[in-house]
Amino acid sequence: MDERELLSRLRGGTRAAFEALLDRYERRVYNLAFRMLGDRTEAEDAAQEIFIEVHRSLPRFRGDARLDTWIHRIGVNVCLQRRRKRALPTVALPDADRSAAPPEGGEDPFHSALRGELKSRVEQALERLPEGQREVVVLHGIQGLSYSEVAQALQCPVGTVKSRLSSAFRRLRELLGGYVFPDEGPSVNGPVAPAEALRQ
Repeated sequence: MDERELLSRLRGGTRAAFEALLDRYERRVYNLAFRMLGDRTEAEDAAQEIFIEVHRSLPRFRGDARLDTWIHRIGVNVCLQRRRKRALPTVALPDADRSAAPPEGGEDPFHSALRGELKSRVEQALERLPEGQREVVVLHGIQGLSYSEVAQALQCPVGTVKSRLSSAFRRLRELLGGYVFPDEGPSVNGPVAPAEALRQ
């Protein structure tokens, strides 16, 4: 079903509709929580809290924003509250799915080690960003939301989102240096743009 039909059924209060919502957004909500909180157990608890808040807030949702953007906004708010309460400064990138089959032919240990080091460096750099910059990087650079969707999720102007992203990527460039943004020669797979580095 499309988003409009799903929303209509959700407003009808059917259990099947909310289960459909969970099927569609559960993984995205968990990934958002994990990237903002950096702890799997904390992310699982946060995801449950997010969906409880979604269920509680559905009667007030007027459809001014897309459903996924509205859910992201709730998710960000829940995670920020947890970060403030429990002082969790870490924003970790999720490990690759260990159960997934490796690409055909596999990857040689050298490049595998390089990718692991890059992931670690990016995580450390993210931890050093101010909270506002880290939020927009997670939502835009990792989650893939558009500028307007990030603005709606964080309830701030699009210009603020762009400004924070620009400052965040400038700081990441300083922190990561030639490792991710080489002046010449390839990195792991050639020069890596900020968003691409965050998604690796």
